[in-house]
Amino acid sequence: MEKMKQDPNLKVAVTEITKKWFTEDERKNNSIENLYISWWNEGYKQIPQQFEKLYGEWNNLKKQNKGKEAKEKFQEIEYLGIPALPSIVDKIEKGDNNLIPLVSYLTNNEIKENATAAECVAWWKANKDKWVLHQGPKKP
Repeated sequence: MEKMKQDPNLKVAVTEITKKWFTEDERKNNSIENLYISWWNEGYKQIPQQFEKLYGEWNNLKKQNKGKEAKEKFQEIEYLGIPALPSIVDKIEKGDNNLIPLVSYLTNNEIKENATAAECVAWWKANKDKWVLHQGPKKP
C-alpha cells in the first residue's frame, strides 16, 4: 500500500493480491488508490463484521427464493476479497458447502470448485499463513 501511494499503477497488483473490489457507489467520488489505502488502514478491520452481515442477508434472500438478489449479495461477499477467507472457511467448516466456489475464486483455484468441505478446511489449515494478509509496521 505504501508503494501504491507513490505509484498508482500498482492498483492492478493490489486488486489481484487482495481480490478486494469496490462497488460503483464507492468509486463514484473516490480514486481507487484512496479507496484501497483507506480500506487497508481502517476498513480491512471490519471484514469479519461485513461478512457476517452480508452472509445473513444472502441466506435470507435464498430462503425467500429471491435468486437475482441473492446472487448480487453473494457477489458483495466476493468483493470483500481474501481477508474474508477465514470467515468463509469457518462457515464451510460448519456445513455451508455453497461457499466453496468462493474459496476457489479467491485462491485462484487452489481449491477446486468441486472440493469437499473437509478438503477445503484441511487446505485452509495447512495454508492459511500464506493467505492471511498482514499489515506491516506503521511508519511515523
